[in-house]
Amino acid sequence: MHSRIATLLLLISCALMASCKGGPQPHWVEVRANSIDSKDLHEKCLMIVQQVDLRVAESDADKGEITSVWDEHLVPFYRPRGEGNGGFRRRAHIEIKDADLTSEEKTALAEEGKTNPRMVRVRVEKEFNDERKRPGDSKSAKWEPDEDDSNFAAHIAVMIQNQVEEFKPSNDFNNRFGGDPQKKSKNGNAGDTGGKK
Repeated sequence: MHSRIATLLLLISCALMASCKGGPQPHWVEVRANSIDSKDLHEKCLMIVQQVDLRVAESDADKGEITSVWDEHLVPFYRPRGEGNGGFRRRAHIEIKDADLTSEEKTALAEEGKTNPRMVRVRVEKEFNDERKRPGDSKSAKWEPDEDDSNFAAHIAVMIQNQVEEFKPSNDFNNRFGGDPQKKSKNGNAGDTGGKK
């Protein structure tokens, strides 16, 4: 009886240790892209990947997936993981999916004649160079998993969102730059309040 309990405790402890050593977890940044065709959105994502100085390794418009080539940043000295300024490499993963909406949101979109918005998910996978003798040599590099570069992922995600979102001026913008162009004064001139100059 005692041996079974001891074995069970050993298995539990081993499982806990294995889970703790699972490595960094993926970190995805999500943004919603409204009213845009999926293929067009895919093209805009490809354009943003190139704008942030990454090269595309794989691209599948039907699946809505993009993966960049590993972008290496080697240095001539060794720094342990977590101490900064060491060699690293990173690559971006982008996924385009239909956004998960509540039934109320779907009903509202249907009434407005709009399609289901899409969700763009961005992850920037990162690895550090654990090569101590020749850290500046790409062929000798020993790449080990590191925490995802969530800041760079957020930067890419915001650039994508800015690329696809329609510009909608605020009330403050309208007040500063001539009023709402949709509203016309009595004499028919856009932005003219009809007052004396």
